[in-house]
Amino acid sequence: MISVDIDAFDLGDLAEDLRRAPDRVDEKVRRAVKANERDVVRTAKRDAPVRTPPPTDPRKPPGGHLRKSISADRDSDGMGYEAGPTADYGRHVEFGTRPHEISMKPGGPMLYFPDVHDVWHLRERVWHPGTSPQPYMLPSFDRHLPEFVDELGDIVERIL
Repeated sequence: MISVDIDAFDLGDLAEDLRRAPDRVDEKVRRAVKANERDVVRTAKRDAPVRTPPPTDPRKPPGGHLRKSISADRDSDGMGYEAGPTADYGRHVEFGTRPHEISMKPGGPMLYFPDVHDVWHLRERVWHPGTSPQPYMLPSFDRHLPEFVDELGDIVERIL
């Protein structure tokens, strides 16, 4: 025969702990999301390609418009976020582009492009060979996902 002795006081404490658990979980998850957001943005800014080299002084912000445009917007409940560049060409850098035609806009300036001998020519349209992908956002998310998942697991373990 198994005997179990349950004190009513212990049950009251357990019930109160369970009532407060959602609030504690929410706050801990919000902190984990905020930390993950900070890490993802920092890594993406570091890894984003730039045409000009970043400054050698670590106290100065990284060079390049693309890097400077990377930021995040947290959801109103603090449980998620979106991160990426605001530079209009950020997607093209991340995923690359297919070969495509570039033509001048009506009434706009003519296009100047160098040939293989580095002689510049005036053109109304040119064929762009496309660009290779240079991922910086997706690798940043991938890099920080395991630690974020581990942190969420730790939160659940501590609460239970």
